[in-house]
Amino acid sequence: MTTKQLQCLFKYYNNEEQCPYEANSNEQLWWNGEKALLERYQQDSSFWERIIVSLKEAIMDGKCTGILTDTSLPIEQRAIVFYLDLWHGKNYPYDDLDLIYKY
Repeated sequence: MTTKQLQCLFKYYNNEEQCPYEANSNEQLWWNGEKALLERYQQDSSFWERIIVSLKEAIMDGKCTGILTDTSLPIEQRAIVFYLDLWHGKNYPYDDLDLIYKY
C-alpha cells in the first residue's frame, strides 16, 4: 500500500498542517489518530502490514467484535479502526472506549 492509498482510507486527516476541527472534539481526536498512523507508516512501511496481521490474529483468537469483524468492510479500513482503538486506549486510557464506535 502506498502513502496515498492509505490516506484515501482516512475520514478526517487530509494532509493539513493544522487540525481544522474544534479543539477537544471527537473529530480532532480522530484527525490526530489518522495523522499519527500516517506518520508511523512513513517511518516504517512494514508497520502497516504488522497492524493487519495483528488484526487478523485478534479476529481469529476471538478478541475482536463489532466493526472489526465486519467482512463487508475491507480489511484495510478495519485496520485503521483497529489502530485507532489501540492508539486511543494508549493515549486516553481513562476515556470511554465506546468512543471508537462513533468513528
